[in-house]
Amino acid sequence: MALKEQCDVEITTDSQYVLQGITLWVARWRRRYWSKKNRPIRNAWLWIELDELNRFHHTTWLWTKGHAAHEDNNRCDRLAQNAARTQTSSFAGNVAHAPLRLGLTAEYVPPNPHAGLFETLEPVDEDDESDPG
Repeated sequence: MALKEQCDVEITTDSQYVLQGITLWVARWRRRYWSKKNRPIRNAWLWIELDELNRFHHTTWLWTKGHAAHEDNNRCDRLAQNAARTQTSSFAGNVAHAPLRLGLTAEYVPPNPHAGLFETLEPVDEDDESDPG
């Protein structure tokens, strides 16, 4: 089911990487044109898509411990394990994923508008060391 209109969305994840990525690191990634230390962040196309949706909807992000007593998280885990085991999709038509809002793909490389512009300056390290992006 796709949310076509702006609405309140509560997202629960067992991934600290996803939680911190969308709540802490995404603003810096966006400001740096989806780059980190002169390279695109990993899976930029997915982060751009998630950021677009996160900013469109009124989202609340929650963390839960994986493999705990969280019913929805356990259901998602079972679906993911089954999809990995059978190499099938839970989406209609067995497509890999639902159509993405921005239409980006894994081949997308963010533009680098500052390429070479600041190479002679001393590097400023404002990176969050916990950010694996």
